[in-house]
Amino acid sequence: MKLASACALSLLLALPLILFAGNKNERNVTVTEAIWVGNTLLRAGDYEVKWDGNGSVQVSFLQGNKSMATVPVMVTGTASGPHGSASAKIRAISVSSKGLERIVWNDVSLSFEDQGGEFECE
Repeated sequence: MKLASACALSLLLALPLILFAGNKNERNVTVTEAIWVGNTLLRAGDYEVKWDGNGSVQVSFLQGNKSMATVPVMVTGTASGPHGSASAKIRAISVSSKGLERIVWNDVSLSFEDQGGEFECE
């Protein structure tokens, strides 16, 4: 009886870890020049992008364990499997600054709030 209870407890404790390990709602991106994401200016560098679920959610840009920006985003598609490279849509805010509008992978896209005139890159 004790052994069965211990096994059941171990399974219940391991379940959140198993579910977390299957979470594909994170990607790595490289920002090649300073860009506005919401009200935060991200400097050039490598970032891990994380979000929870689909629809209107919050997305975080992290370097290591430090959150550099957290902004609202609309997630469409379901993050799963190999995602390959991403394309990004950038909008010119002024002559010298740009804002991130969208990141698109094969299986999911993140759409940020509208930030000005238009400029695209891939």
